[in-house]
Amino acid sequence: MSKRIKNLNIEDFIDITELIENKTMSKTQNREFGIKYHNILKPSKLISLWIEENRFRLPLPIKSQVILENLKLVSVILLTIFFCIGFFTGLGLLSYNGKEPVNIIYFLFFVIIIPIVSILISLFALFTVKYKDNILMDILPTFWLQKIIQWYQNSINIKIKPSFLNLIFLQRAQYLSLSFAIGLGLALILIVTTTDIAFAWSTTLNITPKEFYKMMLIISYPWSNFISSSISLELISESHYFRLGGAVNKEMILNASILGEWWKFLVLSTLFYSIFLRIIMIVILNRVFLVRLTKEILLIDGVDNIMKEIQSPIITTTSQYNETKFVQSDKKVNINKKKNNYDFILGWAMSSNEIEYFNKKLSISSQNIFEVAGNNSLEDDEKVISLLGNDILLYLKSWEPPTMDLVDFLDDLIIHIDGVVDIYLVGLDSNNLKFLPNELDIYSRWLASLENREFINLKV
Repeated sequence: MSKRIKNLNIEDFIDITELIENKTMSKTQNREFGIKYHNILKPSKLISLWIEENRFRLPLPIKSQVILENLKLVSVILLTIFFCIGFFTGLGLLSYNGKEPVNIIYFLFFVIIIPIVSILISLFALFTVKYKDNILMDILPTFWLQKIIQWYQNSINIKIKPSFLNLIFLQRAQYLSLSFAIGLGLALILIVTTTDIAFAWSTTLNITPKEFYKMMLIISYPWSNFISSSISLELISESHYFRLGGAVNKEMILNASILGEWWKFLVLSTLFYSIFLRIIMIVILNRVFLVRLTKEILLIDGVDNIMKEIQSPIITTTSQYNETKFVQSDKKVNINKKKNNYDFILGWAMSSNEIEYFNKKLSISSQNIFEVAGNNSLEDDEKVISLLGNDILLYLKSWEPPTMDLVDFLDDLIIHIDGVVDIYLVGLDSNNLKFLPNELDIYSRWLASLENREFINLKV
């Protein structure tokens, strides 16, 4: 199968829910789909293809596209807001008036402690998403996004399990946190490249420079083997700042240029703890989300029936009368170019949406289209025939062999219109609706074997 099968996504979740509600596919059509893709056994891939091939049946505007566009706008607004909050938070933390050095403790708290705590909360929340009332979800930065999606879910009448919604919120929270961290990091880079700034550390806790140095070594361990952050015991000792007394140590003033060496350590801390670890969390959550989404789609009411119809052969009753077997002729009918406009277009075992789709792809127009065979009864087909004139095009699926039902239908049609019927073979959508040479040969010989062959034209 040359057709590429994509992973299931939120759009598929919404579309298949609507397709099932509208009951757009018959049992026969689903079985035809199953025959067409008989070599695909994995349910998720089969359903993905089924949605892709039937999406054109959805009424316009497609609900999923409208929903996702609106949610995308909300997400972009929230991402921008969190980026700005992170950027201005960084500017505030790094504010330098030239009189007192910038205390790196505050900045490290925002780029190391808060990210690690929020990631741990996210990991714990990942194992508790199945609970509807989850306090961990409320303390994540997607609280308002939760409210918007929950309101939107009720307004569009699409039911999503609370556990799955929690997973969506948890995933979005990581992107918002990443946006905040990027804003914070850009503020740091902007400050250190445009301002001559002095960094120092100050705390009420009784921590000696040697103990603080050990803590910095632990923090810098993830990148210390690859990149030097220029942190030494001497730098830490010289940058120890005491606020008591309201004055700056004279030695710090003399060594102000050295204190600026902290910038590399701060940048690497931001990149690793705030950005890199968050990206790892996003990758993990995206993988879990994909697995859970696939599971949720397969559990939607009606999907199991679709899978049964796709995979189960249709057993029909046997006629009490022996039909006359037609013998395929060695002769062939003439094949002519199709017209671009017909008064009437029929689709054999096709829905009106399929017929319109074929018309658009093949640049054929008509004011009157009708479905025949498929879900139609014999009485339905007879009623359609009674409405027809003489300028008729009949679509046939090229990969399906001709049947006696089709022969009977053509006989009745030719008698009614007292004219000629044009037949057009429609190939697979994956082949741009082009039939295969052997399919054309089969139909050409079959039409040549019919008694009414002079009233039938095969068009290409």
